This record gives sequence, C-alpha cells and structure tokens, in this order.
Amino acid sequence: MRRHSLIPGLLLSCILALALAACNSGKEKPEVVATVNGAPIDAEELQKEVARFARQNPSQKITGATVEDRLKVIIEQKLLVQEAMKKRLHEDKKFVAAIKQYWEQALIKELIESETSERAETLFVTDEEIKEEYDRMGCRPSVVAMRARTQEDADKIVNLMRAGKTPDGAEASGPLYYDDAKGCSLSKAFEMEAGEVKAFFSEGEYVVIHLLKKDKVPIPPMDDIRSLIKESLLAHKKQTAVKKWMEKVKQSARIKINDKMLQRIAHE
Repeated sequence: MRRHSLIPGLLLSCILALALAACNSGKEKPEVVATVNGAPIDAEELQKEVARFARQNPSQKITGATVEDRLKVIIEQKLLVQEAMKKRLHEDKKFVAAIKQYWEQALIKELIESETSERAETLFVTDEEIKEEYDRMGCRPSVVAMRARTQEDADKIVNLMRAGKTPDGAEASGPLYYDDAKGCSLSKAFEMEAGEVKAFFSEGEYVVIHLLKKDKVPIPPMDDIRSLIKESLLAHKKQTAVKKWMEKVKQSARIKINDKMLQRIAHE
C-alpha cells in the first residue's frame, strides 16, 4: 500500500465499485481506501465527499483526479483531527459545548425534514385555493387593528369598532402588501370586505380587524404565476402541518419549569 501518493487513473471506477460492494455487503466490513496513522477511510466516506463536491460544483466534471483530490482533503482532515486529539482539545469545555449545539441543531434539522417529508405525501393544492390566493395578491387593504387577551375583550372591541369608535390602543396599518402580511394575523384582512369588523384567534391571542378599504392593484395574469402560487401554498401547508405536529408533541410532553429560578435569572 502506498503511503505518499494516491492511486491514479481508474481510481473513480474503483471507488464506485468499492462503494457498491460496501452497500451490498450486509454486515461485512467496509472496504478501506486508505488509512491515516491507522485510521481507515472507507469507500462510502470518500463517495459522500465526492458527491458533496459534485453538488457544490455542478459545472465541474468528476474525474479520477477529482476523486484523488477529495481523498487528499479527507486525509488532511483526519490528520488535523488526530493532532487536535493529541492536544486533548476535544476535552475543552468550549469545544464540547459547540459540538453539543451543532449535534442538536443537525438532529433537529433532520427531524423537521423527516416530518415535513412524511406529511407532504398527503398534501395538495386545489384550483380554488390558487384562485383565492391570487385574489389576495391583487389587493392592498388598509385596516385598524387591536389585540385582545380574551374573547370577551375581543367582543367589546368589535362592538366599539362597528359603532364607529376607535378604542384606545388600536393601530392603523396599510395599505398592506400581501407578502409582508402573509403568516401573521393581519393576513385575514385580505379575505374581508370593506367596512367589515371581525375578531380572529391567532398565536394564543385575539386580534380584531376593521377593514377600512381594499384597493385593487395590477398583478400578472394568473396563468403566468399559477405554478409559483401553487408552490408557495404547498410550502405553507407543510409548515402548518409540522407546526401542528410540534404542538401535539408539546401537549404530550411532561414539562416542568422552576418559576422562582426563572424570575431570578430574568432579573440578574
């Protein structure tokens, strides 16, 4: 086995063959492409590195030389890790904390992607939904809105607004752009008629909206942006589905909070 130079020529074919063998070998040990001070680099590890490089550089042709270069990168990484281990940097508290944070973030990302993928299989967008979204995009509402903690407070605000009064604390907004309002409580204004007053429950509170007026604005023909609207609606449905799943997870969890300690930390 060579120690200083890498395999030229047909290395790419060899690596692919080794990778296939590794995938089909069941419980057999993976084929080793190289070792660095005894630490193995198997075919799958190299294949993943080549695939990652190919995704980041789609215009570059993958050749034997490319594979060889990626192996050099892995070897250098192995050497750096080994040197860090010799200095016991892996025991440093800052390093351990950083690894823990990265691991948790990576794990959460994988979980969210997995849950989103599972729910996406049952989600779809109808022509009626596309038409309704298109209509919302073509208007700019102006509103007066106010938040309320309870249904009773929201009903009082609704009655005041319907009587032509503006309660203390109410705020005027608009003309609103749909892209800016999408996802927040004010997006409900795009579904209302001018002069209408309604209360909506969102994110644990009530929001009362009085729609003052709704101006029409020119937008491209629906057929020209149908695919974009559909894609946007589907993405929103995925986010909503995962959010509902997360709420169920919270409801089924046993969560205990030390309020005294929380208050102490908040006032430090």
